[in-house]
Amino acid sequence: MAFLFVPLVFFAAALVVSCALRAAGPGAFAAWRRHRALRDPMAVRGRVTAAERLDNGLNGAAGPPLRLMVQDEHGNQTEVRAVDGSAGYEPPPGTEVEVMISAGNPSTARIDHVHWPEAGTHRVWPSWVDALARAVPVPGRFAETDAEVTGMWREVHRKARGASTIEFPTAIRFVAYDGRIVHTRNPDLRFTAPVTPGGTVRVRYDTAFPPRFRVVQPRASHQRLILQVSVILVAGIVLWAATG
Repeated sequence: MAFLFVPLVFFAAALVVSCALRAAGPGAFAAWRRHRALRDPMAVRGRVTAAERLDNGLNGAAGPPLRLMVQDEHGNQTEVRAVDGSAGYEPPPGTEVEVMISAGNPSTARIDHVHWPEAGTHRVWPSWVDALARAVPVPGRFAETDAEVTGMWREVHRKARGASTIEFPTAIRFVAYDGRIVHTRNPDLRFTAPVTPGGTVRVRYDTAFPPRFRVVQPRASHQRLILQVSVILVAGIVLWAATG
C-alpha cells in the first residue's frame, strides 16, 4: 500500500492549492506571478480615476483594468494602470487604494487594499491561510442579490485529435450588501440560462469575499416536478424501510 501514498499526497496537495486559488479570487495565480516579478517594490497610496471595460484577452476577464493616480513619499504623482483584475473588484472613481509597485516601472502596479466608501478597508489578495479559510463553506455567510450581465463572448477550446468545444462565458456585475462592487467573469461555464448583455440574473455570494459567487439558475417547471417526485419517492422508501 505504500506505493499509493505518494500519489495520494500529490493529489491532496493539488486539491488544496486548487481550492485556495479558487477562493483567492479571479486571476489570483496571474496576480501572484506578477507580485513575484516585482523588483524593489514600494507601497504607495492613490485613488481610482477610471475603470475600463473587461478584457478577456488581457487578464481573462478576471476584473476591469483600473486607472490610478498614485503619489510617492516625495509627493510626486503618476498615472498608472492596474491590469491584474483586482480579484474581481471594481472600485468606483475616487476610491482610495494602497498600491504595490516596482520603482521606476509603473506597469507593475497592483492594488493591495481598497478603502471602500461604505465597507471600509479590505485587502484585495488574501494570504494563503486566508484563501484556504475562505474555501471552507460557512453556514450563514452567503447572501443573494440581483446582478447585471455586462458581456458575453465566444471561446473555442481545442482538444486532442482535432476536436473542439465552444463555450459562451458571461461577465457579471453586482453590488454586495456592504457596497463593494464586483465585476468579473462568471466562474460557472455550465451556466445555461438564456440571458443577453443587459439582462439580470440572481447570484449567491460569499459575504466575506463577494467575488466568490455563483449564479442561481431557476429550474424549469419539469425539473421542479422531477425533483419533487424524487423527494417523495425517497421519503417513501426511507419510511417503508424504517417501519418494515
